[in-house]
Amino acid sequence: MDEMSSERTTLILADVSNEDGTMWRAVHLTGSDELVIEGHDLGPGVASAFGCSEYEFHRSLSTPETAVLRRLLGITPDADLLATVGDRFGSTSDLESFLKEHDIEGVFWNRIGD
Repeated sequence: MDEMSSERTTLILADVSNEDGTMWRAVHLTGSDELVIEGHDLGPGVASAFGCSEYEFHRSLSTPETAVLRRLLGITPDADLLATVGDRFGSTSDLESFLKEHDIEGVFWNRIGD
């Protein structure tokens, strides 16, 4: 990140640790202005949902898809996208729903297993 820029490159949307285990969700921008949504869960909560104790996922939007997201959110290419995402969406699930509603797929990867 440029020292003169106040724009964040990572936004943590969830970092939870409790009796169900841990849940971490973040959104970040790459150097080529690709938006990445990622998460990692561990523990009994994952086991009750998936039958194993670990789940992780990663969705990457291309630079053109990220530009479409900016346009849909009504911000310019030089505006702080992560601040807007943080203000507009309470969770990565909310962001994912918005992307689906607007047919922005990106590339999705996940892993379920111990």
